[in-house]
Amino acid sequence: MNGKVQVFNPNGGSIGRLGRSKRKIATLGNVKSEMRRLYGKLATGELDPDDFKTAMAGLKIMADVIEKADLEARIDDLERLLAEAARNG
Repeated sequence: MNGKVQVFNPNGGSIGRLGRSKRKIATLGNVKSEMRRLYGKLATGELDPDDFKTAMAGLKIMADVIEKADLEARIDDLERLLAEAARNG
């Protein structure tokens, strides 16, 4: 690692040696695609292993947040449907 803080920008712009990402990371599929892309860079030697680990940690956090938000939305939908069913008898 080069000792400098590198900001991971999932929605575009320069990300140092991680490359340029124009893809929006809003779904677990997006996270998986970005992980695959970065793994390819690691495998070809374009990406330092420490930078790869840092990026993967950030992507894992993003995946956790997306998963929890999806679950929260599903729970909200179920609660709404349950409340409607209770009102309609």
